[in-house]
Amino acid sequence: MKHHVEIMKNKTPIMKGQVLGRTHLLIPTVAAKIDLHKIHAENKQDPNSRAVLHAIKSMVIRWSHQIHDTVNKDSAKPRLHGLHPDPQTELNFWKARKDNPLYINQESPVDQKMIKILEAKESIYYPTSKDVFKEVEDGV
Repeated sequence: MKHHVEIMKNKTPIMKGQVLGRTHLLIPTVAAKIDLHKIHAENKQDPNSRAVLHAIKSMVIRWSHQIHDTVNKDSAKPRLHGLHPDPQTELNFWKARKDNPLYINQESPVDQKMIKILEAKESIYYPTSKDVFKEVEDGV
C-alpha cells in the first residue's frame, strides 16, 4: 500500500510540471525525511540505510533520463513530423528551453541532500548524480 501511495504522490507533481511545461524531479519520501548526520553514522549494512540508498539510486537513474530529455529537446522535431509551427511556437519552445533548467536548478536543496548521502555512502552513483546536475548547469 505504501508503494502505491508513493507512486500516486509522485504522479501529481509530474502532471503539474507537464501542464506548466517544466521538468519536475521526483524526490523519494524516505530520502526527503532522512537526517544527514544520521546517515553518516549508520553502518552500511543497515537495512534502512540500504532502502534509502536504493530509493536514491533509482531516482538518480530517472533524473538522468528526465534531464537528458529536457536538455536535448529539438525545436525542429515538429517539422520532422510534418507540422508547420508558427513563429510564436518557436519562441515558446526557446523560452521553455531556457526556463526549464532554471526551474530544475531551483529545486535543488533536497536533491543536493540526496547527492551528499550518495557521497557519504561512497556510492557508485555519486559521480553520475554530479554529472546529471552538471548537465543542468550547462543547460542554464
